[in-house]
Amino acid sequence: MVLRIAAGSSILGRFRFDTEPDAKLPPASAIELSPIGVDPDRTPDNVAVAEIHDDWTFEMHGINGRRRLALVRLPSNWALGEIRAKGNDVTDRILSFGTTDDSLNDVEVVLTDRLAEVSGTVEDARGRPAAGSHVIVAAMDRRKWYPGSRFLRRALAEQNGTFRVAGLPAGTYYLVGCEGVPTGGDDAWQDPEFLESIVTRGTTLTLQDGEKQSLQLEMAAR
Repeated sequence: MVLRIAAGSSILGRFRFDTEPDAKLPPASAIELSPIGVDPDRTPDNVAVAEIHDDWTFEMHGINGRRRLALVRLPSNWALGEIRAKGNDVTDRILSFGTTDDSLNDVEVVLTDRLAEVSGTVEDARGRPAAGSHVIVAAMDRRKWYPGSRFLRRALAEQNGTFRVAGLPAGTYYLVGCEGVPTGGDDAWQDPEFLESIVTRGTTLTLQDGEKQSLQLEMAAR
């Protein structure tokens, strides 16, 4: 029996920066772009990572399965603006790879330092700072509730109850303060069942690109 292993697809492209002309760009070593599998039972475990060149072009090879292109590492003062391929916006979209025909040769990844941000204070039922409480930000669109989604964020309140969540994409969100989150891993709080149980007990807000909002948040009742 001869076992044939598909060589997989390739992804080639370039980074572009949405910022002021004299802004300092992040080092390439601080950026990690990878096609993240969306079908754990079907997608191969191997994960490609983009090789970023000095001219901000990048490449990766040997990609198979259904995946999303995602920035898994990025300096805190930068965020993903959009990802385009073949003239289409493929940001957060599931793409299929495996053959040469599935390869992408003209991907543009836009990074921006115009960060949307929500900050404020979280208080308990008595109006006291809820130090150490968890602040969960989740898109109202449930289709964006998947592991590693940039539409799901969590922050811990400081001793004085203040919190800050930056780098959010434009959109409408639930914002809720809670005492605890599920155990079982750093991303256990992203479980849709847990999110569904808490989000409607918080507040909602809409953020535009680069917009900053501040508010006072009360801990969700149990």
